[in-house]
Amino acid sequence: MPQPCLVVTSSPNLDGAQQQARSRVQNKLLARVNILPQMDSIYICKGGLRHGKEHRILINTIKPWLAALQREVKSVRRCAIAEIIEFKIDSDDPDYLDWTSASTQ
Repeated sequence: MPQPCLVVTSSPNLDGAQQQARSRVQNKLLARVNILPQMDSIYICKGGLRHGKEHRILINTIKPWLAALQREVKSVRRCAIAEIIEFKIDSDDPDYLDWTSASTQ
């Protein structure tokens, strides 16, 4: 069974994030996407301090889809470095593991 993982990223555009999430879930690349309410972000980009609004995005998927997801996130990035943080999901719940696997294949 493929390793489930949680990917954390962000998007300045709610409509674009929702549209991409729907498409990726329908195509079984992602099991679930949570798009959190808009927040303030302060960060360094291209040598300067930046301040902007964006949405935190939590993505449940499996390890085999990570490379494709990383390419997509990088293609719509605002800064030279895209935020893509992956966490391995350790779960003993066979129902959760089965759901994740079935949702992404």
